[in-house]
Amino acid sequence: MVKRRSVLAGGAGWTIVAASAVRAQAWPSQPVKIVVPYIPGGATDTAGRMIAEKLTPLVGQQVIVENKGGGNTIIGMELVAKSKPDGHTLLLGTTTLATNAALGLKQPYDPLKDFQPISTVVDIPDFIALNKDHPAKDYKAFADWVNKQPEKVRFATSGLGNQPHLWGELFKTVVELGMSDLVSAVFFGIVAPAGVPRPVVDRLNGLLRQIIKDPEVEKKFIEMGYVTTGSTPEAYAAKLKFETERWTKVVKDNGIKVES
Repeated sequence: MVKRRSVLAGGAGWTIVAASAVRAQAWPSQPVKIVVPYIPGGATDTAGRMIAEKLTPLVGQQVIVENKGGGNTIIGMELVAKSKPDGHTLLLGTTTLATNAALGLKQPYDPLKDFQPISTVVDIPDFIALNKDHPAKDYKAFADWVNKQPEKVRFATSGLGNQPHLWGELFKTVVELGMSDLVSAVFFGIVAPAGVPRPVVDRLNGLLRQIIKDPEVEKKFIEMGYVTTGSTPEAYAAKLKFETERWTKVVKDNGIKVES
């Protein structure tokens, strides 16, 4: 009797594994949509279309980009967060997955709970540009120069509360503490609605990382000033948590306020 029960249990276990494998193989059963939360054109849209083009032949279904700009990316992100979690609607997420929460913007979803991270895609590193006649010729020299006369230093960014602005504020906290280095970047990655079956998550992750490391894709990204990344779903989730906490502190410490 014991032996018979063991066999039955083993058979049941095999059925579960087999069902999961079939699920992954069945995806996608229809065209896949990558929502880009910006209007057509620009860095995010370009990255999304490159991914869609390469993913289409790998999955045997058309992969299309749908632009849903507005609301500081909240409109597009809400669409994906509330979509059916079957792997057919994806989001090309940006740094706003972390910074919108840090800024206290009202969002009709929880960016850390209502999305399933799949893989990071690329980083666009932050950098400082100085007048060529400036005496500082490297990062450390510039940090030292700022630290000696912080009241004379001004910096410009493309908008209040965006990632470059927050990075500038962080650079100022860092300099006052005497730290000599700081690494930060605008980052893109693919996420899906929470609840996508794990076999589909794993298959998508493998395909995306394959695309990202494709020499042709990598070359195009490098030419645009991007650094290709790629990660496990767990590493991407940890990055989103870290970035949210990091920028929340920057916003709080500097009293930054933006309108919701």
